[in-house]
Amino acid sequence: MRGFLAAVSLLATATAAKSSICADGLYMIAARGSLEPAQAKPGVFPAYSGSAGYVAELIADKIAGSKIAGVKYPATMTNYVKSEGDGAATMLQMAKEYHASCPTSKMTLIGYSQGAQIVSDVLCGGVGGSFNHDAPLSPEIVKENVIAAVLFGDPTHIANTSYDRGTSMHDGIFTRSNTTVCQQYDNIMASWCDKGDKYCDSGKGQDALMIHESYLGIYNSTMVDYVVGKWQKSTTTGNSTGSSTGNSTGSPTSSSGSTPTPSTDMASGLSSAQSFFLIWPMLLLSCGLLF
Repeated sequence: MRGFLAAVSLLATATAAKSSICADGLYMIAARGSLEPAQAKPGVFPAYSGSAGYVAELIADKIAGSKIAGVKYPATMTNYVKSEGDGAATMLQMAKEYHASCPTSKMTLIGYSQGAQIVSDVLCGGVGGSFNHDAPLSPEIVKENVIAAVLFGDPTHIANTSYDRGTSMHDGIFTRSNTTVCQQYDNIMASWCDKGDKYCDSGKGQDALMIHESYLGIYNSTMVDYVVGKWQKSTTTGNSTGSSTGNSTGSPTSSSGSTPTPSTDMASGLSSAQSFFLIWPMLLLSCGLLF
């Protein structure tokens, strides 16, 4: 009898542990860009998530019961190839484990810069060449769980694809050997890149780095609306979970390809910590550190 009760107790504990990680709303896996801080900034972004986590926080404000998980990886430029490969492997494993524990829950993948390359690797497979050649996330998992993937400043960005967003006209600095899988996910995948960005558009101008750092101030509303819209379509009760009527920071832009206008007061309404987060990348830009 004791053995039976002990087994029941262990099963109950395991079930509770599984259910505790499942989000009532949306589960978001966020990968930060190169050299972005690993430490959490309360009210701005969770640990290891950086700029991608900031976008995720805005989404979580509109979808009740959402959870955010940062990708723990080096995010370094001193050994970029290994760093990016580690990040892709980690995010892939996180997505697989979440699906195994919460098979009916919905998730979104978000990444900035090196983190965006990680997201595209997870969905499309490794870039190839000197980068990893890893297989992508199972199409079955994507179909059942992943409702959206948001990328911005992806160095492996391919211009003029069906999932391309922003004003970019050129490919990124790293060539993605195969886009076949990516094209299959154009209904859930959106990659923002603007003309002149040093990394995702191979820009050469003096503003190339500044453009690479501009996405939070220009597109965060658009990114949030994109994910919230996908969430609403994925639920049988429309927008019963969370609210999509609030205003997120920044200026919404159309998808017509016209040049967007940045918010004139990007930090308006934000906490001091949030304002600092939007400004500190510019400090690193002067040293050419962010990627």
